[in-house]
Amino acid sequence: MNTTLPRLPLLCGLAALSLSALAPSSFAQDTPPDFAHEKLSGDWAGLRTDLYNKGFDFELGYTADAWRNMTGGVAKGNRVNDDLDLVVNIDGEKALGSKGTSAKIYILNNNGGRINDLVGSNGGIDNIEVPTRAF
Repeated sequence: MNTTLPRLPLLCGLAALSLSALAPSSFAQDTPPDFAHEKLSGDWAGLRTDLYNKGFDFELGYTADAWRNMTGGVAKGNRVNDDLDLVVNIDGEKALGSKGTSAKIYILNNNGGRINDLVGSNGGIDNIEVPTRAF
């Protein structure tokens, strides 16, 4: 009688890289942040400060998850999933003269390989995996 366990997929989450290029909105401050020194992407030659003073603040985030199915499952192989987030915060008073109003525009793009196709999972391994590649 064979008492060994069935061969299960062995996964390696190789990387979860998160880069936040811009910090969350700071409209609560009376003066704009020092974009040139406090933000990864800088002040965009003064444009960022001008936009902030007019009521527009930007956030950008990127996450990449690299996976490898080393054994078991359907097939061995590598997959990379990524997540791109763009947020525009609008201060309604500064932008439109409408006191006490604000808006947030959030754009999300998830893309990448399907690690579940390699491991044969229906439950999902990575929360940013999508059924169809964007490109």
